[in-house]
Order: sequence, then structure tokens, then C-alpha cells
Amino acid sequence: MTTPADQRVRDRIRRDLDTTLIIEAAAGTGKTTELVNRIIAVIASGRARLRAIVAVTFTEKAAGELKLRLREEIDRACHDKTGFSAAEQKNLLDALEDLEGRASAPSIRSAPICCASVRSRRASIPHSRSRRKTSPRRCSKTHSSDGSKRR
Repeated sequence: MTTPADQRVRDRIRRDLDTTLIIEAAAGTGKTTELVNRIIAVIASGRARLRAIVAVTFTEKAAGELKLRLREEIDRACHDKTGFSAAEQKNLLDALEDLEGRASAPSIRSAPICCASVRSRRASIPHSRSRRKTSPRRCSKTHSSDGSKRR
């Protein structure tokens, strides 16, 4: 098997956990795989619990696939006795329990659902009179504070 030309970037995604990264790539290039690998690395390292992680995708189908693959890979990692230390194994087992508990499962949503949620929360926040009013930026599609579309 040949090494991918972008292996250095893939390694950075998996290992450079203290840096925020934006990954852009064409369909089928392994973005979901690398995101799952990064989430597992974050959990195993103890930097975050699974229930504290939010992942946003562009479609419901992608969100469903990400949830499924994340569960499969966490389960696989829990049973991999050679790749993780005892402390990392415990962190991964805790994540598996989080997934099975469902009450504290990770939030993996598609962008339209997240945007609707943000709009509804923003609409419920009262504005202070002391704030200076500014004009919103205009675009071809905007949404009113109640979430309905207007042109």
C-alpha cells in the first residue's frame, strides 16, 4: 500500500491537538476518517470527554455516518490493547459509556440544524438599550429573528 501524498497533513490532524484546524478537501478524500481519528485522539489523551465535543457537518446523512463511524472506532480502540496506554484505555471506555448512556452523547448535527438552533437562541436574547445599533450585512437570503426566511 502506498503512502498518501498528504500523509504529513493527516498526521498533523491526528497529533496536533492543541491547534484549531480547518480542513478543506474534495469528497471521498478521508475528511470524516481524519475527524474521527482526531476525536479519538482528543478523548484518549484526556483533553476532552466525548460529551463535551461538538461536530458539525453539512448534511444529516454525513452527521449520521459520522456518529456511526465514531462509535465503531471508539469500540475498536477500546479493544486495541497495543495502541493505547492504560489511562487512554480508561478515557476511551468512558467515551463508550457516554455513547451507550445516550443522555450525554456527543452533539453531531448538520449545519442547517445548528444554524436554526443558533438563530432561535439569538432571537430569545434581549438586546440592551445601551448597545449601539448597527446595520446587519445584507445577503440574498436572510432570516428574521423568528427563523422564517425573507428576501
